[in-house]
Amino acid sequence: MKWKKLENGKWQPLTKNVKEFDYYMTNDFKKKLMLKLKEIWVYCEICKSKYNLAVPCIHHLSDSPEHQKQYLEQRRKQKQAKSSEPVREYKGLYE
Repeated sequence: MKWKKLENGKWQPLTKNVKEFDYYMTNDFKKKLMLKLKEIWVYCEICKSKYNLAVPCIHHLSDSPEHQKQYLEQRRKQKQAKSSEPVREYKGLYE
């Protein structure tokens, strides 16, 4: 898609041809999509809490790169918290 720069510094599509114009890649569409996703609330059985689709809980992340980074960061925090706990030593049955 080709763009032209206006005098006020904004950008405008060069043509309004529907075949060339991809509305789904514009920032307006992304903003509208995020506003709609923030309105949809879902209950998570694992967390026992509600979350919206714009900011899902850790159990309901999608396969997008942003969500995968968020998932890996959460797992890293969980592993660090688990390793920092004191290790209990259990005696055997006959010790």
